[in-house]
Amino acid sequence: HNSIVETTGSPWLRLFYQVPLSLKSVFETSFYTVWFVGNDTFSTAFWMLTHLFYGSLLTYGVIYLTRNYKPYYQLIFLFIVLFITTVLDSYLVNFAYGMIMAWMMHNNVVLIRNKITILLVLICGIFLAGFPQGVLPLNFYSMLLFLSTFVTTSIHVHALGSFLIILSIQHFKKLSLIFESTYPQILGR
Repeated sequence: HNSIVETTGSPWLRLFYQVPLSLKSVFETSFYTVWFVGNDTFSTAFWMLTHLFYGSLLTYGVIYLTRNYKPYYQLIFLFIVLFITTVLDSYLVNFAYGMIMAWMMHNNVVLIRNKITILLVLICGIFLAGFPQGVLPLNFYSMLLFLSTFVTTSIHVHALGSFLIILSIQHFKKLSLIFESTYPQILGR
């Protein structure tokens, strides 16, 4: 890594993999800090493992706590979880949206029946999912910057956008059939 940094002179690349390796750091990272604290020392992709771990625990916990309740009360609980994860300004908001989507699928809830409305929801979802991250938007996305006083805008706007995209695909049968066909599934693998 260091020889590549010297060759390229990249200040960005110089930020990574600067921790000296030891057997203790490998075990500590592998079995503790990657999962419970969040550590991307050995791979920059590991930043998300903590969120996936806690999100999975959250999902299983919600399923366990609400399994004996009527669907209406389950939905209220899911919206409470969505509110809490939003207030905590956490990536766990993605899991809350996923649990709401799973609840809708399990209970055969169809929110949108009109194809034009489905198309508008899809366009809105694509717009929100395209919110820039890491830079201050100066274009039409700047109208969403008011959210930054409450939450990390990119996390929550991307989560809502993704939810709307999946919701519209689920409700638009022709589009969902395209994604269920062989070639998109091969690409997915």
